[in-house]
Amino acid sequence: MGIGLYGQIPKIPGLNYSAAIMNGLNSTGFDKGSVIRGGRYKGSNASASNLALSSALLYYFKHLRLQASTYYGGSAGLSKKLADSLRLKNGAFGTPVFLNEVNLQYNGSGGLQFKALACYLTIKDAFNINRAYKKNAPTSVYGYFAEIGYNVFKPFQQLEGKSMLVFVRYENMDLNATVPENVKKDALQERQYFVVGVHFQPLKGISIKLDYVSRITSKYKSTIHGLNPYSERTSSYRDNEFINLGIGYSF
Repeated sequence: MGIGLYGQIPKIPGLNYSAAIMNGLNSTGFDKGSVIRGGRYKGSNASASNLALSSALLYYFKHLRLQASTYYGGSAGLSKKLADSLRLKNGAFGTPVFLNEVNLQYNGSGGLQFKALACYLTIKDAFNINRAYKKNAPTSVYGYFAEIGYNVFKPFQQLEGKSMLVFVRYENMDLNATVPENVKKDALQERQYFVVGVHFQPLKGISIKLDYVSRITSKYKSTIHGLNPYSERTSSYRDNEFINLGIGYSF
């Protein structure tokens, strides 16, 4: 929940900006693997006792779209007494989360498409969060991907309004790039994905997508998981392959 401001910069054609203030996150939900996902308030449960600021610049140039954004916000919306008892920093921006992201997209007139994204997140007080809530939150996380595709329908005028995108994508992420002293680094959080697929849009708003995914993780450590890596209780094979089929409708 929050309020934002957005607009264009007239002296620089194609340059747009946005800035917002909103509720922050809830560090009780931070953990290994999901990182900050469990810290969302989800609208009606939002608290104004901790706040966050976000801003972005978006630039359009011909077929290119380039954006950079940043987020800085508190994650301990607690009373001073409770925060002190947990040894956390309270206040509007206490126990902060800092996230930076850049992305670009290119949609060529001839059917060639390219997109890429990179982000880096830090939770500098992860040690204190883990001590207070018995969690395994990392100190920093990063991820990036690049995808190139070609719309094979683009050269044919009779297929205007339809799309058949053949694409290849590579993803790399480390969900515990650095960890505090009270967490053991888990190599299974280091992941690579190789994706090849087809995205078909017969009509505007309707999508059919088929892809093959190869996922590679780093080495399993029994000292962390305490399980047989080939047990049904854990998906710890280093190499995993998936075939996915999805159908979507946007209205």
